[in-house]
Amino acid sequence: MSMEPGWLTCKISDGMFPEEYAVSCTSSDNNTYSFFAYKGLVNYDAQSVKVNILEWIDDHCLVNLPVTPFENHGRTIIVNKNLITAA
Repeated sequence: MSMEPGWLTCKISDGMFPEEYAVSCTSSDNNTYSFFAYKGLVNYDAQSVKVNILEWIDDHCLVNLPVTPFENHGRTIIVNKNLITAA
């Protein structure tokens, strides 16, 4: 599996601390994943978070999130391809 950088469209809001944002994203099976991410990993204006794209699968994409989500399902999730923008 190769890794390429990309941006995953998410809901972005202010975090608990000035240097972070709260991130909420949805997997292709409609599970919600939420976490705090350092501001350098977030594009607030585009409402997206930086991810590593592991594999393109038809209309979906396997990505590695930058942080383990609170739901603790692991950092690797499948998302809809239309939520990914190349870095």
